[in-house]
Amino acid sequence: MRRFFSVYLKRKPEYNKVFETLLITNPCHHMKPEKREPELQVMTWYNKEDWDQLKTLFSDGHLLPSSHESWLQMAEKAKKSAEEEGDIVVTVTIDTVLFPDWCHEHNRPTDAESRTAFAIETVKKQQFLNTV
Repeated sequence: MRRFFSVYLKRKPEYNKVFETLLITNPCHHMKPEKREPELQVMTWYNKEDWDQLKTLFSDGHLLPSSHESWLQMAEKAKKSAEEEGDIVVTVTIDTVLFPDWCHEHNRPTDAESRTAFAIETVKKQQFLNTV
């Protein structure tokens, strides 16, 4: 039997409008939590030293928490919650040079949706490189 995978964006309002995680799941994601298969969640991550620069770089940076500490506390809570549910969490750090270059190449704004797409592409490339 062939398995089809769906990709969708999971947003949890309590973690902020622009906090994004990608779930790559199989059709079993609708099963009861104790019987569902683990999901892969790709989360964007930000270095403390880049925080102020990233907030001005992002077109929706005004929606992010004012401090890196506030964001980190929220992000770690979301990561821990996902891991406690049995999911696999991969973090992708948004780089101050690579991300805007990627956005320019793909003609995309520097917003949450683009950060998610960048993170997805990064993980896919990494998975490909690990298979070669």
